Amino acid sequence: MQLRYHNLKFLIMSVFSVLVVLALVSCQPSSTAHLKALDVSISDEDVVRQDQSTGISIASSYITAGSIAELTLGSTLIVIGKVEKVDQVVNKARDVNDISKPDLRLLILGQVYQVSVDTLLKGKDPGLTMFIVQREGFLTKPQESEEPSPEDVEMARQYTDHIPFVAGNRYLLFLEPLYGFEERNYFVNALHPWRFNVTDPNHVYPESPAHLLEIPPSNLATVIEQIQKALTVTPEPTVISPLPTPIVIETIVPDKPAAP
Repeated sequence: MQLRYHNLKFLIMSVFSVLVVLALVSCQPSSTAHLKALDVSISDEDVVRQDQSTGISIASSYITAGSIAELTLGSTLIVIGKVEKVDQVVNKARDVNDISKPDLRLLILGQVYQVSVDTLLKGKDPGLTMFIVQREGFLTKPQESEEPSPEDVEMARQYTDHIPFVAGNRYLLFLEPLYGFEERNYFVNALHPWRFNVTDPNHVYPESPAHLLEIPPSNLATVIEQIQKALTVTPEPTVISPLPTPIVIETIVPDKPAAP
């Protein structure tokens, strides 16, 4: 499976720029009037927008798949379901020492959506109801509690390019578990484009802020056939070359001189 980093040449500069921005923000006064939201993910995708206080522009990059087969192999769960409602928000920033707890030094805004599942295509059955968590903002501000305040949520959403789910629409979702939230049945995107609008089964298309995607619109029957075909293909095993045979080096010990 080939994964593609779009705008990869900017990736190293992006990481450096983010560190500079975080350092600058941490030196600002505590007034929220000086706090700026950045759309950056500490996960499998990197998306950063211009920070208005510094003027630093950072390119966007996503880990994307170029085919339905790649999406299928890169996901642990594939389902079709209808978005029922917008649920709560959570902080996706997790404590490195205990991922069941949030990292209160910042806010990675995760919007939860309730989905009723009608078709399971890959993975363990999540049940009739599951929850999708989409990252919809970032805020470099220490949090006072595990539940983000409405003011922080609004501020974190300022600079994002996410596409909100529409309640009542059906989606084909390529997912993986959200670690740290196992007891809540939460799932997040695997690769981009991780969600396809299948409300009209004759016009199925990907929804993703990632650009240059190579998966064209199709119909649902064709997409499901491609998924099933990918699941029947056995991945080639990774061949580990044996270590080279050790070379024995003989040590020649000189004979002791004869006694006089």
